[in-house]
Amino acid sequence: MLAVLSVCGAQNIDTARLFREDSPAVVVIISQKSGAPIGEGSGALISKDGTILSALHLVQDGDSAVVKLKSGDVYDKVSVIAFDARRDLALLKIRGFDLPVLPLGNSNDLKEGDPVAAISNPEGLEGSISQGIVSAVREIGDLGFKVVQTTAAASPGSSGGAVLNANGELVAVLSFKIVGGENLNFGIPVNYARGMLDTHESFPLSELASRIAAEPVKSPSQLAEATPTDISGEWKSLLTGRIRRVRLEENHAYAELEVTDQEAKSGLFQLCDLTGVGDHYQGTCRIQRVFRWFDRWHQEWKTGACQFQGRMEFTKFSPLRIEGRVEERGVGEKWSDKDNRNCGERFPLKWEDFVWIRPD
Repeated sequence: MLAVLSVCGAQNIDTARLFREDSPAVVVIISQKSGAPIGEGSGALISKDGTILSALHLVQDGDSAVVKLKSGDVYDKVSVIAFDARRDLALLKIRGFDLPVLPLGNSNDLKEGDPVAAISNPEGLEGSISQGIVSAVREIGDLGFKVVQTTAAASPGSSGGAVLNANGELVAVLSFKIVGGENLNFGIPVNYARGMLDTHESFPLSELASRIAAEPVKSPSQLAEATPTDISGEWKSLLTGRIRRVRLEENHAYAELEVTDQEAKSGLFQLCDLTGVGDHYQGTCRIQRVFRWFDRWHQEWKTGACQFQGRMEFTKFSPLRIEGRVEERGVGEKWSDKDNRNCGERFPLKWEDFVWIRPD
């Protein structure tokens, strides 16, 4: 029985066929240092004589590597043809002949909603396939290139794995994921590797670290160290769905709740002023909440507003996700009419965790 994914307006994807035809060209790469393994991931054979496209971060800290094919063949002499530290790409070479290969697709043709499949070796489980869609083709911060966001599952060991279109063509190389996010996996478009294919030199893997050091740039695997400018813009709360705008000014982050015209007229607002302290932001929020209460004496509904201050912290952040906590008054509590009129004074401030993501 064929496994297919139907997407409105897009081709179906036959994962059974893709796995049968393309998985032999996806290899296991074991990075080594002084003869000891230090990491394991994936790569895609793109030439019959042994050219492999993979993720740079998989091999950049080693001085040698071992490549294992699905057929069981093992190659322990691996050299480097070219690398792109900014885009986390590496072209490796083994001494092969008549090897299975993946055809290269045109990543410029990828659109949101297109079905894709990923073949890699997650957690050492060789030859695993997953399916999903292209969630977005986006730029992240000021890195200077696009990435393919996909729902196709990926785990440690998937780095360097192949993202395939419905035709079984290699369109992206798995590079990183947002830790703690659900199906937030990212690949580097294969078209960025095409210019590397014209390189005719090669050098030992033991020289890779020194060559990267000579050309320092920020790669996608370093998103945890993203600059503060990467968090400017709009954010959506996973808990409430409300939108907040974050603006950076020198060492301050200002976060403001987006309100409707009707809410603004009623007086609702939340404005937070946070200061950068080490690797996080912390500060206070001024909050005004609007409430309704029933005046039993006059038998009518009335409207009031409560103002208070609470602390807020951004504890973790990347260009696509902000995690933190905020003090709220009476969250989850049921207030009475009297409590509303007194702004819930009997309820203490409580820390509430939050996660914000970029809105669709």
